[in-house]
Amino acid sequence: MLKNRFRWSAKITTIIVCIMASTSKSFPISPGDSTPLDINLMRIISQDKGEGTDIQKLEDQCLLLLNDYNSPEDKGKIYANIAFMYSGHGYSSLKSIRIAKTEEYCWKALEYPLDTITTCETYASLSGSQIAPYYERPAEEFTKARKESIVTCLTGLKLALDNNAPKEWKEQQVHRPPIVLTHTGDPNDPSYKKRLKEVTKWNEELIAEHKKEKFEQNLFIIRRAAIDSCAGLYSSKPPYDTNELEKFARDILKGHDDAVDEIMIRTRQLIPQQGHK
Repeated sequence: MLKNRFRWSAKITTIIVCIMASTSKSFPISPGDSTPLDINLMRIISQDKGEGTDIQKLEDQCLLLLNDYNSPEDKGKIYANIAFMYSGHGYSSLKSIRIAKTEEYCWKALEYPLDTITTCETYASLSGSQIAPYYERPAEEFTKARKESIVTCLTGLKLALDNNAPKEWKEQQVHRPPIVLTHTGDPNDPSYKKRLKEVTKWNEELIAEHKKEKFEQNLFIIRRAAIDSCAGLYSSKPPYDTNELEKFARDILKGHDDAVDEIMIRTRQLIPQQGHK
């Protein structure tokens, strides 16, 4: 039973990475959204098939990219993606090298400037790696590690909430179509140049709308997954110290009382009734 709870909790702390990979990187708004570094990282990380993969070799290949991409932003992206690679398939055991490597590279990534979504993902992966080795340790060791893990998880959640992560999400049913302008006449024709300017503005606004929508959708996913992760930390193994959880949440998520309430409701739903006081 305990192992099943561990697997559930480990998955909930890494699910955000898997979801984000399918919702943002796989379907870029335009070719310009994927940089050469993104493409190289995806090429390497996609080779990780879980157990049996020579993941150290893939880590080394990612690190080689630092030779060509060495700005602070690039370094942060490389380290974060290595962390996501190590956590992306979950952890098959409590002693998995993937746990230690996830924590190592999350800390490395957080030393560099990251975009909002990547930062939230990194905190989520870090939180999972901090608690994963302790599920079969004595209660005092588990509760000590849980305090560290919940602070990390709530820190990532706060960043999402500070960026107005929506509580609910409804996919837009209608999107404005892009305009493709063809012209075989004089490129200096004033009417054509006017139309070209209008079309360019239309398409630029369309791209901005799609990016904004995708950003908000990602924040929604992060909010949902982080709340489930916080609840999982205090419901997957006793002691079920909901008072401690609420204190951490209220201290860190100041101004976001609705999210705190949601965490507490979700936690109490998940706690086995015989263990809930």
